[in-house]
Amino acid sequence: MSGEKALMIAVGALGVGIAGFFLAPVIAAGAGAAGILGAAGTGTAIVGLSGAALTSASLAAVGGSVLAGTVVITGLSAAGGGCVVAFCTAMEDENFEKADQHLHDLATNHNADFKKAYSKYHSEMSDQERKLWQQYL
Repeated sequence: MSGEKALMIAVGALGVGIAGFFLAPVIAAGAGAAGILGAAGTGTAIVGLSGAALTSASLAAVGGSVLAGTVVITGLSAAGGGCVVAFCTAMEDENFEKADQHLHDLATNHNADFKKAYSKYHSEMSDQERKLWQQYL
């Protein structure tokens, strides 16, 4: 892999990670409001909370504390962003084996993001790209 492509992957991961950092409260609160995160440390159901209490309890449920929850969401966002950019650079090089490896990582570790990306971009994909993605749906 060239230095330029490695830099593109790093910048992509960094960009999505930064977005994840700023959106972590919204992401966590959305998961909490949807009932995905269970109960707060006090035993109160997170789904019944609102406002700052919902956000704080949701972040704490994700990572053990508000700070750790923010770090977890930031890290997952960066990893997902890096996988997507790595896939795109491998496809650009027509290195389908490498692209398949990146898709596998993305589908395994970030399945919801993987499905969302496919549903958004599948109409713009080549037949070869669609075939690679569909094996993991």
